[in-house]
Amino acid sequence: ILLVGARHKETVSASGSGNNIAMSRDFGAGMLDAKNARYVANSSRYRASTMTANVTTFTQTFTVSSSDNFTRVSLAWLRNNRVSTSPHQSGSVASSEIAKMTLTVKAPNGTTWTSSAQSGDSVQLVAFVPPQTGTYTITVTRSTELSTNTHFAVSWY
Repeated sequence: ILLVGARHKETVSASGSGNNIAMSRDFGAGMLDAKNARYVANSSRYRASTMTANVTTFTQTFTVSSSDNFTRVSLAWLRNNRVSTSPHQSGSVASSEIAKMTLTVKAPNGTTWTSSAQSGDSVQLVAFVPPQTGTYTITVTRSTELSTNTHFAVSWY
């Protein structure tokens, strides 16, 4: 999950406000960048959490300093597939409904960047040039009502 935050070669998207770069469903997400993935892990720029059935929002803040000239925030969550009769029996595999999640990043000046899941996706990425230093807020919102937990992680660098 952390490695999703280290992807590069995204395509430019016109959606959202500010300089927004989003992953393209047409051209793929690009290659993994091991150096940046290591930085994310070693500097604890990630959070893993679980949304239970009655929780629909998660919030995390991070600080952008003057040395941060390009910032990426990523979200990945677990798809739950199971054997249709029981997780421990043989049988046909059934896809559980996948959570629909939205990733939003808000700058101290109110500028926001948003990435919403397409049908079947379980990864979101928002990349931008920070308009200012300060504390930024990451909000993860689950828009689907599920009776199961949704395990996810966010990372930023």
